[in-house]
Amino acid sequence: MKHIALSALSACLLLLTSCSKNPHAALMEESTAQMTKLVETLEGVKDKAGWEAAKPKLETVMTTMDRIGKDVKALGEPDEATKKELGDRVSKDVAGLQQRMMQAAMKLAQNEEIAEDVQKFMTDFGKRMSATK
Repeated sequence: MKHIALSALSACLLLLTSCSKNPHAALMEESTAQMTKLVETLEGVKDKAGWEAAKPKLETVMTTMDRIGKDVKALGEPDEATKKELGDRVSKDVAGLQQRMMQAAMKLAQNEEIAEDVQKFMTDFGKRMSATK
């Protein structure tokens, strides 16, 4: 469960650092959209077959998030006004997504057939998100 919480936090930090309505804002919006896809995919899994079907979708989201993280790094830090504007906007979105992701992952971790695989996915997700900072 600790890995799930750290993974969710890492993803949210990526969203927070991906901010600004110029290129920064576009990346923030794209990042939020990808996180929404990830959460909705996790929420849609009900059993082992659903988990297996979700894996390619989750990998696509993770690959896109990797690219977004690289793009954010390449842009550099936004100015303070942009950080504030986007930080305010993102904090609301991130809080809801983080909570939903945690709930979905914890629910999936209770399914013995997929618990180990879910934990591995969330750990890998957290590592990949941390690597993009």
